[in-house]
Amino acid sequence: MTPRSSAFVFPLAGEGEHDLAIADFTEAIRLDPKHADAYRFRGYSWQQKGDQDKAIADLDEAIRLDPRMSRRTAFEGTRGR
Repeated sequence: MTPRSSAFVFPLAGEGEHDLAIADFTEAIRLDPKHADAYRFRGYSWQQKGDQDKAIADLDEAIRLDPRMSRRTAFEGTRGR
């Protein structure tokens, strides 16, 4: 399976297809463990599904990989996509 780009997968999350988005972002992370946006967007999907612990863990990893990101900007950047 080739993971979809974040530009394609994020609309899946926006349409409530969080399980599909999580699966694709998980595959993207497997292929590139330093992909901060994959952690960020997977965290958004976890948050939408109500799993705050996984959402926070993914956001923390995204911030660790890209220190310019903060929790606030990480989630703000996912709104309105």
